[in-house]
Amino acid sequence: MENPISKSLLRHIAWVVAIAILALSGCRKSNAQQAVPALPEKAVLTEQSADLRKLIDAELASGKKRIVIPPGRYRVQAERGGHLQFKNL
Repeated sequence: MENPISKSLLRHIAWVVAIAILALSGCRKSNAQQAVPALPEKAVLTEQSADLRKLIDAELASGKKRIVIPPGRYRVQAERGGHLQFKNL
């Protein structure tokens, strides 16, 4: 007659060991050298004085579906509880 507690305990230990093996096998270091993508030239971020909302509204009013925002830092004042809100994209 088998003891049900020992059978359950052995099954539990087997699962723990299997999970530990899977976890450790995923953490091993790969010998294959992966190519690191080249970094773009350093971008210089400048403070933009343009009103970002006006820029986006003007582009949408002209019928453009794709709007490219020039690189830089923009300070956007909060309006109606949020800074910028994009809907129905």
